[in-house]
Amino acid sequence: MSSQSSPNKLLGQVLHKVIKEYVTYENENWYDNFNTHWEKYKSWKLAYMIGDDWDALSVIGLLLLRRFADSYEKLGITACLNENKLSYIDENSNIITKQPDFIGLKDGRVVIIDFKFGREWSQEDVDSNEQLTEYAMIVEQALDEKPPIHVAVCNLKKDSRQVRWIFSQRGKEQIEEFRYRQKVLACEDTVF
Repeated sequence: MSSQSSPNKLLGQVLHKVIKEYVTYENENWYDNFNTHWEKYKSWKLAYMIGDDWDALSVIGLLLLRRFADSYEKLGITACLNENKLSYIDENSNIITKQPDFIGLKDGRVVIIDFKFGREWSQEDVDSNEQLTEYAMIVEQALDEKPPIHVAVCNLKKDSRQVRWIFSQRGKEQIEEFRYRQKVLACEDTVF
């Protein structure tokens, strides 16, 4: 593991965990959560990170969390499914289980949210992302949600210290095409 990529990956892991707790449990104590997780992850990974600037990364992480919390509240997204795994069965009777980062409600409609760290995501990236189409297919059938299924990426970028929300949707044709390509037989919603 190179010391160049490790701090970025670590920051993404910590931010992902803290944000998921924030939206899932409406835990507004994200500052303390970040510091607790940061110290824990840092101690686990310290052997890989000798010489990296931990304090600077910590400040960036807290700044991104503040910007995330502010933008999240402005969007008016509320919790819908927090602890659910979504599964589908393919033609070979394999059960494929997925867990989106967050499924919320916005304006009375389900929205599937995926948190992405690191590289900058474009509208085109979100519009064509297969993982989001897969989630939409499962949500459509397992939760009986009618297309279009709303999807979003919350893109947290360390270098520019920006948080950007990119919304899209998956229509019936996109979902059916994915279902056909993957040879999906059934979908289900499983609380774990």
